[in-house]
Amino acid sequence: MPAVVHPTAQTTLGLLPSPTGWVDDLGSDFALRDCQVTDNRWRTPLSHAASRFDQALTNAASAGIKLRAWNHLDPATIQAYFDDHAWYMQPHFLDNPSSFFELPPGDVNVHEGRPLPRRSDPDSADRVMLEFYSPFETSDPDRRDQFATFYPNERVEARGWFHKDGPRPVIICLHGFSMPGYNANTFWFSARKMFDAGLDVVLFNLPLHGSRRPSFSRYHGTALIVPSFWRLNECAAQAVMDLRILVRHLRDRGAPSVGVTGYSWGGYHSALL
Repeated sequence: MPAVVHPTAQTTLGLLPSPTGWVDDLGSDFALRDCQVTDNRWRTPLSHAASRFDQALTNAASAGIKLRAWNHLDPATIQAYFDDHAWYMQPHFLDNPSSFFELPPGDVNVHEGRPLPRRSDPDSADRVMLEFYSPFETSDPDRRDQFATFYPNERVEARGWFHKDGPRPVIICLHGFSMPGYNANTFWFSARKMFDAGLDVVLFNLPLHGSRRPSFSRYHGTALIVPSFWRLNECAAQAVMDLRILVRHLRDRGAPSVGVTGYSWGGYHSALL
């Protein structure tokens, strides 16, 4: 079968400049090297000020939870908590991570639909809503019945911007805790700039966020913030499985490569993946 070379990959033939050639020039170790940014004398002071503000805001927001938890930090309660989460302390999960982060089945059907336009969408993009039902089951079998009640968490959703002239490298953007809004994340990720730089862009909803938020959760992601740590563990495992399904689908539809980026809770999942 003859090889098919997409026009955006024909720089070696001298025909067209590649809009995504800068991706290949990064090198496989780019994440380990220091980021070179334009010199700006205000950058460091502003970063320090933002860090101090973030610490103050976090401490203020968590004060109520800390005060309520303080009365329960006696040795008997802590031991009961460890006993309840003994499943997640098995050494083989660290020795063999795939025993916890299981591979998804190969028969998951990803549906592509046409979403309603949003003001943050590029006019030139082929807008696609990617949807599928997560096949995930909790690692701890004793948690499965309760996890199944987190409807509609099993319905996975992602919003994609694809160039109309053919497949490009894709970047998947993972939002922070309680911040699944598409318009807001278009701004936080500079998603329009990445699209204009030649990448296809996909904004993904992590478990218990966005359209996956259960009805009993007042805000996006708050179903994670409970004294039972198992929800964090299982939702992380579900997110990794769901992302693997999404990456596989993007490669099947022609993407030459797929990358993942995120901030806060989304950055954590990027590292896990």
